[in-house]
Amino acid sequence: MTQQHSEYRDGFRSLFEQSGMCMADLDSELLLHESTVDVLNQFDRRPPDSYGHPFLALLHPSVRERAGRELTQLIGRLLHVSTPRIGWSP
Repeated sequence: MTQQHSEYRDGFRSLFEQSGMCMADLDSELLLHESTVDVLNQFDRRPPDSYGHPFLALLHPSVRERAGRELTQLIGRLLHVSTPRIGWSP
């Protein structure tokens, strides 16, 4: 990670933490890698107990299947978004 990327990430994270909004960093397998304090407070958890574990395990059993399906669909759409290319051909 470059220093510029790290500074941007820290600023972005600070904005969310001060707003009281919940934000979590999940990988494509829905493992929790990082989150704002408010996310963990919602589930009465601490980072060592949560990071690296399935995010869906934090949710109530009645919503896990639907949340997992919707998050997986979202990830699929994000992975299939193509980056527009600007250029020309002679």
